[in-house]
Amino acid sequence: MMNLADMKVGRRLALGFSCALVLTLGIATMAYWGLASLKRVSDESREQSRRMLVIKTASVDVSNIYLDIWHIVTTKDPENRKEFKAALDASRTKYRASLALLNDSGSPDSGNEQMQKIQTALANAREVNNMVVDLAMKGENAAAVSMFAGAGSVTGQG
Repeated sequence: MMNLADMKVGRRLALGFSCALVLTLGIATMAYWGLASLKRVSDESREQSRRMLVIKTASVDVSNIYLDIWHIVTTKDPENRKEFKAALDASRTKYRASLALLNDSGSPDSGNEQMQKIQTALANAREVNNMVVDLAMKGENAAAVSMFAGAGSVTGQG
């Protein structure tokens, strides 16, 4: 085996630069791997933030639907009821669009389970909500309020 002291200067320099090059390549590879991991996590975080904004929008839409139904039920003037009914239809359309966007976003398995729960709650509440609105539009406020406060408040819980 050759001793470092027995090597010529050119070989020692070449060996030193080779070691430095190997270390530099190792550091560059680790940095590239770390940046690729960071980008992947950043993309996942951005996608989750986008989904959360859609969920927040859908939550606001649910609140608006609830308020629109409440306004329909408690308003005595038929013209105002028609305006609130139009607002209810607009809120429902916006809500359906939010849910479709969320459903198409390729949610993970846990997200699919949550979407199934939301769909079940919607199916349970849809019939009662429509009955409440129909009663209110016919002018049967007492029955509509009773159903809205009773079955309507429990059915949507899913």
